[in-house]
Amino acid sequence: DGPDMMVLCKPPGWEVDSTANETDAVSLSAYLQQRFDQRDCPAVHARESGFGFVHRLDVASSGLILVGKTFKGLFYLQWQKNLYEIRREYQVVSYDLEGHGKRTIDAKVRVSGNKASRTLTEDRGLPAVSHFLTQAHLTGGSVADFRFSML
Repeated sequence: DGPDMMVLCKPPGWEVDSTANETDAVSLSAYLQQRFDQRDCPAVHARESGFGFVHRLDVASSGLILVGKTFKGLFYLQWQKNLYEIRREYQVVSYDLEGHGKRTIDAKVRVSGNKASRTLTEDRGLPAVSHFLTQAHLTGGSVADFRFSML
């Protein structure tokens, strides 16, 4: 946290709403607007600037969110993002994933629904590419079908 920007840990069930909040999730922008004064943090109150958010996370996900508190901070973060100076890494636990090493998922995805949005793989969706590396496989335990992978 600094005078111009901050990093937040978004809990699951909260929405990074850079426009109007159209879901039943808790609005992260409303929370920040209650916590930070408009005089000190104008970008957090500016709908036309996405309330200072540099990127989004799905409502069901948790993770770090970059926020510009001032326009100077917001534009600096956007500049870094556009120059690919900011990278995101995720850790995922998956059920029954075979194989090791680097892999790529190249699919078309579409967001469905307003209240509780879901991302679906569909031919009429937009292109999305994800690269991942399997870190470990976990098997065994008291359940015979216990097969998880850490990505």
